[in-house]
Amino acid sequence: MTSALLSTRRTHPAHERTRIASVRPDRGEQVLRAIGLTWAAGAASVSVGRIASERLDGKDDPAAMRALLKIVTRAAQSPAMTDVDAWAGALALHQSVEALLDLLAEEDSVLAQLPASRYAFAGRGLVRVPVRISGSTLTATFRREGDPMRVGGLTLASLELAPLGVGVLSTTTNEMLESALPDELETIVREAVLGDTSRMLDSILFDDVPADGVRPAGLQAVGTVTPGTGSDAASIASDMRAALTRLHAAGYGNPTTTRWVVNSEVAASLAEQSDEMRMNGTFLKIEVVSGLSVPSDAIFLMDCRAVAIAMELPRFESGTEASIVEQDGTPFTGGVTGPVGTLDAGVPARSLFQSNSSSLRGTWPINWALAAPGAVQVITPQEVGP
Repeated sequence: MTSALLSTRRTHPAHERTRIASVRPDRGEQVLRAIGLTWAAGAASVSVGRIASERLDGKDDPAAMRALLKIVTRAAQSPAMTDVDAWAGALALHQSVEALLDLLAEEDSVLAQLPASRYAFAGRGLVRVPVRISGSTLTATFRREGDPMRVGGLTLASLELAPLGVGVLSTTTNEMLESALPDELETIVREAVLGDTSRMLDSILFDDVPADGVRPAGLQAVGTVTPGTGSDAASIASDMRAALTRLHAAGYGNPTTTRWVVNSEVAASLAEQSDEMRMNGTFLKIEVVSGLSVPSDAIFLMDCRAVAIAMELPRFESGTEASIVEQDGTPFTGGVTGPVGTLDAGVPARSLFQSNSSSLRGTWPINWALAAPGAVQVITPQEVGP
């Protein structure tokens, strides 16, 4: 069932040096085109610069495109290159990451739609996010003239985010890549890489699995979980009001950064029960965001300021190595690959040279964490229906 609610993405405030900056509207398409051109270059066994010169058209800014291609294809280096000023390289990285999130949002990624605190690794191994410890306040008070002022306190802790690896390897024949137009390559990348990955990230973000050093924690594992009282409209409304009360009691609930998050079918059902949701896409004046990958038996209330997400632009490299071992790993659950066995077993194997094929390897450093459990309220289990 398609959700009757529309969510609006807002521009996120800038953070000095590390907070991701705003972007030009067309940069998302440039990210897609850069990935496609990288793949085509590997298939044709030519340089990325040559394939870019052959296939760029009037819609692209050649200089900006080549700078973006360098970021996409150079996996182990900072985006600051010898022919690009350091500040310009960092800006391109931040803009491209934001553009990537916009593309994920177009694929109905809930993670990309949330106004969370966004950071870029920018080639660093660790991002430290300052977090305010609850109980410390800088509240100003009234005073008589000449009386001493109140001494407040602001205690900060450091929330550390290390890059966790998301990766996938794909193979395609060179005949297909050589005959595909740039727009067709972009469609393949959008559907095969962004679409599948966005659904995987959403499913992990909202599950109940703790962090284990391989994947981040799901919000049900670190948030405040409260069982629902019933599935009728009155009980659901009462549970949602109670969740908002708990959120405010924890010191969160900024109206511009707080969101309800539900499954798309749940959102459609709630819209049938609430005039406010049906007309405005809000409940208790708080915007509702929905997605197919959100659990259907839970309702999330989040002050997204307390959710820190750090990432970097995905790194794509194309190759025509002699052979690869195509082991996808079993079991594949929660976005994590199980044991794949030993690569020297050679089963199943593909000779890229003999089959005239190319491989595309994509890796994506990403991580997230919650600054305070009280900033995320979860109502579960919750059966929602008309």
